[in-house]
Amino acid sequence: MTRLAAVESLRIRPLVQGETATIQAVFDGLTPDQRAQRFHTAMPRLTRSMLARLADADGLHHVVLVAEVRGRAAGLGRYVRTGDGRAEIALEVVHEWTRRGLASRLLLALRTHAEAAGLTALDFEIQPWNRAAVRMALSEDARLKLTAGAYAGTIATRSAADTATESFRQPA
Repeated sequence: MTRLAAVESLRIRPLVQGETATIQAVFDGLTPDQRAQRFHTAMPRLTRSMLARLADADGLHHVVLVAEVRGRAAGLGRYVRTGDGRAEIALEVVHEWTRRGLASRLLLALRTHAEAAGLTALDFEIQPWNRAAVRMALSEDARLKLTAGAYAGTIATRSAADTATESFRQPA
């Protein structure tokens, strides 16, 4: 197994709006268990309308980053703004590249993009049995709360930390 750190050909780029072939390629590279972890239900295929919605990234409200390894789509990281400086995030990594650090790299790129866009919090939901995602969330200092059989989580961005620090430093 090749650790991602040893791969020089990782490229993370924005998805071009309507780029359905990339969305489909990543979906096809997920195992049935990975699809259930990502979509929280059995998902044997994407409908045409779902595929179109997932590829409808405008780069502002709906941002999708594509991780390419050796020229092939290996993962997706996305956020959709929900208001008040927050966004909901999701990650997908094809089976071939799981447990090699790609999800962490995607999350870092997504977080960096969100911070530059002025977002203060990234919200997500993960299944408790998705131990790798739980570990990754905790490594990012996420706050997790078990509700309705899933973890609801939040990662504060550096924008939020900077705002809190600036508020603290202002004279009374």
